[in-house]
Amino acid sequence: MHIVVYCDRGERAALASNNLPKTGYPNVRSLKGAWKTGFMPAVAKHEPGLPGPVLRFQAVLKKFFELQLLGVAGV
Repeated sequence: MHIVVYCDRGERAALASNNLPKTGYPNVRSLKGAWKTGFMPAVAKHEPGLPGPVLRFQAVLKKFFELQLLGVAGV
């Protein structure tokens, strides 16, 4: 199981991603860039004919984990 944490600015998510593995959750990632700056614009915008916000968020998470596996810096 993977856990992805995020917050408004990224500080609380970074703290959570550092502490959760210490409590038995080894697969924790933090969305860098924070929710508002990096991911909300891609997820919140809704236009007719496009997938809903949940599907777009799932696509963002999939891309995030693909970049993590490739070792892309800054992700």
